Amino acid sequence: MEDWRNDLITKNKQLVYFCYQRFIKKTTFSITYKDDIISEGFFGLCKAAKLFNPDLNVKFVTYATKMIVIEMLLYIRNNKKTVEKTIILEDFMTPSYNDATEDIMSLNQVVAYLRKTLSEKSFKIFQMWMSGMSKVEIAQVVGCTRQNISTLIKRISEKVKRKFTE
Repeated sequence: MEDWRNDLITKNKQLVYFCYQRFIKKTTFSITYKDDIISEGFFGLCKAAKLFNPDLNVKFVTYATKMIVIEMLLYIRNNKKTVEKTIILEDFMTPSYNDATEDIMSLNQVVAYLRKTLSEKSFKIFQMWMSGMSKVEIAQVVGCTRQNISTLIKRISEKVKRKFTE
């Protein structure tokens, strides 16, 4: 019984690569973490082979494609938030600094600058986001939409880039 499942996996390996190229948008994140995303796609393929029921009159490729794409998108969703915050923190650092203490001083300068220039509400939103809250959670606390929070965080990031990369 398990042999046919292993055959499904072996014969459909290229489906993972196809799903990556066809369904995953070419963002900086998906290109940078291509191997990890493809690995998650293989987990999706294995999961599809394990759960597939040939009696349901559905082609395996159709069933597996959905599972593969779902696993890839879940990986991106779960990890992109962490990577975005890391990238934004790196953007806050002045590129010429190499020493860790100077980086910490630079981050403290950024926080002081934001505290001085942002409204109290905007600064509080930025603090919540940097502490790990999702944009959806922040939007619920503040009472606005997730898109408004995303726009505000993007504007803050651009403001800091303009100030500290001069």
